[in-house]
Amino acid sequence: MYYRFALLLSVLTVSLGSPPRAAAEAVLWPHFELGVDLHGAVSLDGGRCRREQTDVVGCTGLAYGLLTVAPGLRFSPLLSVAAVPGIGLADRATVLQLTAEGRLHPLGLRSLDPSLGLDAGLIGLVDRLPQDEVGPATQLSHFAASFSAFVSFAWQLTDAVALQLHARVRYLGFPGDDVLARVSYRSTWLGSMGVGANLRL
Repeated sequence: MYYRFALLLSVLTVSLGSPPRAAAEAVLWPHFELGVDLHGAVSLDGGRCRREQTDVVGCTGLAYGLLTVAPGLRFSPLLSVAAVPGIGLADRATVLQLTAEGRLHPLGLRSLDPSLGLDAGLIGLVDRLPQDEVGPATQLSHFAASFSAFVSFAWQLTDAVALQLHARVRYLGFPGDDVLARVSYRSTWLGSMGVGANLRL
């Protein structure tokens, strides 16, 4: 019984701690990767302010969902980069993202592939405003510099496909907007979680 238990434990250890044999033999460096992910983000402090009446400005937090498609290049088992365009939805607004990220993979190419990363770029919100006493129906766009730090975990399902999870903290730096505008944004920190797949091309 103890022999069987030790054998099972050794098989699990090897399968989780070692790179897939076929993957390790087939990969050429560098190689292209494509990530497809769904993210949810919620502001940790200030967010959006909206003037819905002539002398009343209401401020709320900011939350959005985002779909990203990230073509990238893995230079080695330890280092990868990607461009991360995305589109999503917030309350009566469309979210646009264009960022670039770099990742460090401390364990190299293994069945479990954790990584630490940084990204930077722009995030924009296009608000769809209905007609009200403040003005006619219209769209207003606001863009912010975006910086984030994140941790990601990828589980290699096959030689070419991995399931991945992300957790990040993002900062949006909006320029100083007029608080009496119909919509304005305050610079804010956001927490974000994501799930998706990574394809080795």
